[in-house]
Amino acid sequence: MTERYGPDRVQRIAVFLDMVVAENDLQNLIAPSTIETIWVRHALDSAQLMFHVEQSAESWLDIGTGGGFPGMVVALLFDGKVTMVEPRKKRAAFLQACVDHLGIANADVMASKVEAVSGRSAMRQTRHALDPASRSDRAGAAYRAPPPARSSVSRGT
Repeated sequence: MTERYGPDRVQRIAVFLDMVVAENDLQNLIAPSTIETIWVRHALDSAQLMFHVEQSAESWLDIGTGGGFPGMVVALLFDGKVTMVEPRKKRAAFLQACVDHLGIANADVMASKVEAVSGRSAMRQTRHALDPASRSDRAGAAYRAPPPARSSVSRGT
């Protein structure tokens, strides 16, 4: 990862992961059983989405970002705008604190439900554990950019 993105970006991901582990005692951001494998289970899993981004992509929408995966990792690796939507205010506040602490200028955190972000478009979008699946598919479809945009769906923790 360091060869592709450089030591600064990888170090900033490491700082974010440390923040997640510290916050996990206060709110369940990731499963405790995944703390030992946080780099593989969360960071690298999120980073692999970068292989599916067109070079011309300008923005990314992470719907239901939860503990910041993949949104925060993408924001640290992607040069375009990353918007993370998280309805739980406490989690959104944590993510905003991470954005501020790490100085991520290309990231926005919205403490709201996905329905509140109508009118925003994104070249890529990710969705996490939205239920029911049919509703999440309809909701996600409303936020696609005009063709040739495609949706990347990441269902995870």
